Amino acid sequence: MTACVNRKHTKKVAAVVTASLVGALSLGVAPVAAMATDEGIEMQFADPEGAFTNAKVVDAGFSHLGSWRSVGQDGYGVYETTYDAYKPMVLDWFEVEFFGTSESGSFKISAASDDYEVTYYERDSKGMPTGDAITSDIYSVGKYVAKVEAVDGHYKGGVIYVPFDINAIELSGAEVVGSDTVTYNAETHDFRFNLIDSNGVRYTTMEGVDYTVEYVRTGHDATVTTDVKDQGTYVAKITGIGNWAGSVTLSEKITVNPLNLSTTTVVGLTASGDEVEPKNLFGLFIDGKFYTGDDAIMSELKADLTDDEEVWFDNRGYSYDVTEATANDANIDGYATFYASKVEHMLDFYYNGEPVPASHEIIMSDSSTA
Repeated sequence: MTACVNRKHTKKVAAVVTASLVGALSLGVAPVAAMATDEGIEMQFADPEGAFTNAKVVDAGFSHLGSWRSVGQDGYGVYETTYDAYKPMVLDWFEVEFFGTSESGSFKISAASDDYEVTYYERDSKGMPTGDAITSDIYSVGKYVAKVEAVDGHYKGGVIYVPFDINAIELSGAEVVGSDTVTYNAETHDFRFNLIDSNGVRYTTMEGVDYTVEYVRTGHDATVTTDVKDQGTYVAKITGIGNWAGSVTLSEKITVNPLNLSTTTVVGLTASGDEVEPKNLFGLFIDGKFYTGDDAIMSELKADLTDDEEVWFDNRGYSYDVTEATANDANIDGYATFYASKVEHMLDFYYNGEPVPASHEIIMSDSSTA
């Protein structure tokens, strides 16, 4: 990160004044009021350091580097812009008036001049620096002040402060990333959201950093929030945090469909070893993910031999029916049939001297796994 100190090795730029000599003398300027040089004119005050420190900042120019966000000024003299990720704020120039002079007596000073050093701080309620100087780029939401110190030239030792704000983006809308419809799997479903500003621009954001989300199940008290788990529809309320402000409620409903076993892919497994029926003989796919073993959904399903007269004993295939473990479970519909095999010995297969894995994960978006 680059330090936010605008002290560059550029040609010395002196403050330029258009005030008349008569006007300058009437404001307590020393008799040698105007010292003409090839770099401009400097006002020669009896107390130049104090004159600079007590001067009024009447205008300033900030760069919001690389951003399309504008920089304006509020009614209290604070310069404002809106957060734009990784686009820092830098003071370019400032203009001052000495001792209540009219606009014709103002000085426009380059912050890049070797005569001035600019240091940035967070500011307190009185507009003054608080904490240590900020040495990294400034782009996050906050209240800041640029401390401009005359380190050389006629006003050496004088200090002026220029306050500025980076405001949060006002949240105007949000949208679910990916599908807003899922299938019951006995687990809490998590969703990600893109946030949308007042100009319709969408941002890739992160929960807990840019926003918080609460869910309310439709048909229930709006103040009662819940996890998205059981079948039904839900409303999501998104609240901006950090670099975002405001909140919105999604008009689109998030839907959890019941697990329909009759349309779900259920697979049987092959078991060997002793004659005791294994605890988990099967697995099933829900929304493209395979569940088996100790996954939560398995405890909400039961698999019984299709023929209740049969016994898991001989080495052969067996037919099983899968249904909900609790009768009339609204989260699970229908039933499925699968076949499991019991064998004497499990075989290991090798290819080019390497064992062939029992399964192979395929990521549909990655052609290298196909």
